[in-house]
Amino acid sequence: MSVTERDIVSIRLTSDGHSFLEQDALSRISDARCAEVLMTTAKVALVPASHLCSTDPQSHLAQVGITATEQERVLLSKEYNGRVAVMLISAALYDNVEPYIHKLSFTSPLLEGDMPERGVEVSLYGKTLFVRVMDGGLRFAEAVSIASDADILYYVEAVSRVYAIYNNMYARVKGDTDRLYKLLKTQFRKLVCE
Repeated sequence: MSVTERDIVSIRLTSDGHSFLEQDALSRISDARCAEVLMTTAKVALVPASHLCSTDPQSHLAQVGITATEQERVLLSKEYNGRVAVMLISAALYDNVEPYIHKLSFTSPLLEGDMPERGVEVSLYGKTLFVRVMDGGLRFAEAVSIASDADILYYVEAVSRVYAIYNNMYARVKGDTDRLYKLLKTQFRKLVCE
């Protein structure tokens, strides 16, 4: 069977408890063979896929200081490069997508897309900043909630203090590229927008 545009749907969701699938997106999922959902939550941890077999996924979140409330559910991404994103989403959002769960494939900006051998990716979706650093393999991947441009600059500077990302690495920005480009264009020699 060939895959057509109608067979695969790509949807981006924020899971701060206030975003839900719109009826149009729900009907597109009903008609699609599968749908990929990009979850832009800061409550996420990357875990080696091999570790998920014998461990409760929620314990991985607890190891990085993320605890679930009664109003949140654990969600696993698809496996990508041997890693799985363990995420928390609101129970209301989970209930909204549960009838379609068999057609859904979840992912996170921390997993999305190939990275160069050596480089940094900074993504901004709503109030969540995602940073990945590659240097002969994945060295760093984290999501944080931000409130202002100052938070973005502070966080990227903190990452650079540890991984020397400024002017030493290929850099790309995703999501709110205009905002990120304005803030980071002087820090990186080569900054690419996607």
